[in-house]
Amino acid sequence: MAVQTPSIALVKNYLSKETLLPIFFLCGDDGFTIDKAVEEITEAAKSLVESEFDFEKYSMDKKEDFDAILNSASAFPFGSGKKLIIVKHFEKVAVKKKLTSYVKSPSESTVLVITYYDRVKNPNSQPFGELLKNKFLFQTPYLKGGDLVSWLSAQAKELGISLGYSEAQLLIDTVGSDKTLLESQLQKFGEYLNGKGRVTTEIIQKLSFSAKGYTIFDFLNVLGKGDKKKSVEILYNLLDNGSDMVYVNVMVSKFIQTLAKALEIAPKIPEPKIASKKIGVSEYYYKNCLNAKYLLNENRIKNAARALLEAELNIKTKNMDGKTIGLLLVSDILS
Repeated sequence: MAVQTPSIALVKNYLSKETLLPIFFLCGDDGFTIDKAVEEITEAAKSLVESEFDFEKYSMDKKEDFDAILNSASAFPFGSGKKLIIVKHFEKVAVKKKLTSYVKSPSESTVLVITYYDRVKNPNSQPFGELLKNKFLFQTPYLKGGDLVSWLSAQAKELGISLGYSEAQLLIDTVGSDKTLLESQLQKFGEYLNGKGRVTTEIIQKLSFSAKGYTIFDFLNVLGKGDKKKSVEILYNLLDNGSDMVYVNVMVSKFIQTLAKALEIAPKIPEPKIASKKIGVSEYYYKNCLNAKYLLNENRIKNAARALLEAELNIKTKNMDGKTIGLLLVSDILS
């Protein structure tokens, strides 16, 4: 039987002085929502921290000593109030079971906030099982499709701008599903529209990542035409300006998956507006895929899928820089 993990939305029920938990373990693949929850917990707990020495922040991607952090959490505060400790990137901790014993008997004078930017794949393993048992674990819901579009439209409304369904889908196709990136694009649109008006397809095409030179669309377009030299040039530009190969691999995977679906559906449904809705992408994105004449071929799509799998293995298991992985990916797809 699958273990149900509580939604991170429930954190708001534990933010008063009386209900504040000794441990908040925030996990999931939605970093935006996790970081928002950390801000809310910090705001709620700040009034209980009476000494500046009782507010500690750590990030495990900087090789912090997790044993020392747990010792600090167990120690009494300097002041007469509570101690607030925030630990980010618990996914980087080598021996995660070390947290289990502390979870069984947490300090009543400490509020320990831990972020884990990944989904819990085995809730029965430790320390996740003990965290769930004590109701300290909260996971972000997985938003996709219409739910993500609805969230994006609601965020736009808060900024005073309007974002229609097809435009929201186009923005997701362009940027990806990372909420932090999506919100940054909305803020850019809000500034461009002076806080009022509708976001159009033209605005998205004009402003999305425009400050970074090329967009991921530019890369996919030339890749779909089989232009290796230009593909590598644009890919290197993306990597030099903040993108990474995890993001590129995800976007190319989506591109290839859409090509495979288009190859099957285009002869049956020639109208792009209808076909794109059936596939679940924007009409603009679908039309771009139809222009990828070089890759719009069953054998080349299969070859690209193998190349993407190899790139994913290189990202996860090999000590290779992004440009090398990217060069191999382009070479393999266009071989």
